[in-house]
Amino acid sequence: MSKEHYHIHKLTGKIQTPKLLRKGNQASEFTFLALEEDMETLGFPKKLQEGWQDKAVGVFKELLDNNKALKTYMDICVRCGACTDKCQFFLGSGDINNTPVGRAELMRKVYRYYFTPFSSKGEPFSEHVLKQWMSYFYQCSECRRCSYFCPYGIRYSRNYNGCKRNNELYWCW
Repeated sequence: MSKEHYHIHKLTGKIQTPKLLRKGNQASEFTFLALEEDMETLGFPKKLQEGWQDKAVGVFKELLDNNKALKTYMDICVRCGACTDKCQFFLGSGDINNTPVGRAELMRKVYRYYFTPFSSKGEPFSEHVLKQWMSYFYQCSECRRCSYFCPYGIRYSRNYNGCKRNNELYWCW
């Protein structure tokens, strides 16, 4: 095969989203909730239980206490965007929350509110925040391309995996 059949794109530093997609097209997409009868059969509550926020904050604190890397990653990410154009879910959706940095920022807002002196820059757990966590963390396939290209070596997929596991164990409705 001759060289004229190949087209090499120039790297310009701009992230180009295909024209058929519009920015934020998955912003209103959320995971489907399980049927109430299925939840009951599995022994899970049908709806969010009273005091779920306190329980969720406790689980997040436990994650931070038992995983020094998570706390470090929450503090050292400089939001440089080196991971952004490596994420196939961002390239497919154009939704900034569907990037490793965007997902980490969803976690970081809660982290700031409850665990740092910068609570004014954070956001408390709410049903809306929980829905965002459930949606965006489960859209990550944990391919780890973001970790490979991160100049700090942040392993985002490990962080999301911990949140997913705890969503399933403690926060599901």
